[in-house]
Amino acid sequence: MTDLATDHDSAVELIRENYWKLHKVNSNHPLLSYANTKTGDLNIDALLDKYASEEEKKTDRFKIAKIFALYAVDLSNAYKEIMGIKEEPEEKPEIDLTPIKDLDSLSDEEIPF
Repeated sequence: MTDLATDHDSAVELIRENYWKLHKVNSNHPLLSYANTKTGDLNIDALLDKYASEEEKKTDRFKIAKIFALYAVDLSNAYKEIMGIKEEPEEKPEIDLTPIKDLDSLSDEEIPF
């Protein structure tokens, strides 16, 4: 398990990486408005408005690392959308889970181990 500081630092690093990738392909994308390119600061209030749940906003109990991670994912998804990168799950062949009753009746090629 990681500590909060590590989670925070990892999320910030993902934001930086995905921010600049998106910036290279569309420097006017609306998601880029949450960060200041000159200072590197994030507009925390705007991020909270966008990513914190209503319950979190009411109680002021939110996890900033979670909010940063959601922002990083949105930046990455925006970049992929612009670049036409589609991430679809790979289709896996169906596995026959029928129990084998008699190993002696199988040929050497059919034995699963």
